[in-house]
Amino acid sequence: MIHKQPQIETRICKALDCDITFECAVGSKKRFCTIKCSCKNPEVNRRKGLRKHAPDCTCCICKNKRHESKSEEHKKKIGDALRGKDKPEDFPAKISKSRRENPHPADCPCSACKVKRGDYPWAGAEINKTEAALQKILDEMSPGGYKFIGDFSFLIGTKSPDFIHHKQKKLIEMFGDYWHGEVLTGRTNEEEEKQRMIYFAKYGYQTLIIWEHELKDPDLIAKKVALFSK
Repeated sequence: MIHKQPQIETRICKALDCDITFECAVGSKKRFCTIKCSCKNPEVNRRKGLRKHAPDCTCCICKNKRHESKSEEHKKKIGDALRGKDKPEDFPAKISKSRRENPHPADCPCSACKVKRGDYPWAGAEINKTEAALQKILDEMSPGGYKFIGDFSFLIGTKSPDFIHHKQKKLIEMFGDYWHGEVLTGRTNEEEEKQRMIYFAKYGYQTLIIWEHELKDPDLIAKKVALFSK
């Protein structure tokens, strides 16, 4: 098989202010002698995003570079957009209406809806013995500092912590040795504490865990709470 040699022709560079001649194959689309000359072409610059703006360009980018002030109409449009005035007149009403209405169905199984319907048998239940013992220690340290909310009167996400500080975003959880122990949960005490701390940390709360067996040493609990409340 015989390959034919392509026919060669001489062309003049099409770039501005360039009259250099170059050789190329007949039918080739090559129009410039070098890549540098091709970048001078406005069409190539526009395609590659290298097109330069004219000195008197009126686009916003050039105006900002020249520190030219925006027109009053332009300023008004920016202000209306920031204040939300460019939205429909009934837009705020739609938002408030959607917030007032309960998006959950009547038989929603989430914890918040169960508390509202009274489906939790322990909703509104009184404080138990271990929680009462811890409440007594907390009241002796700082009366009114921590309030018991373990009766589902206050929810954080889907959980109801035991005690909350009245000024700081701090929680105290009373963990029973059996109900939060490794035998029932399958997790070590450290893993159980870490799981609860991470959950409430998502909502911006710091959490202190007090275990049932620690009630035997009230001084130790007082030191832990004092250090936690600083």
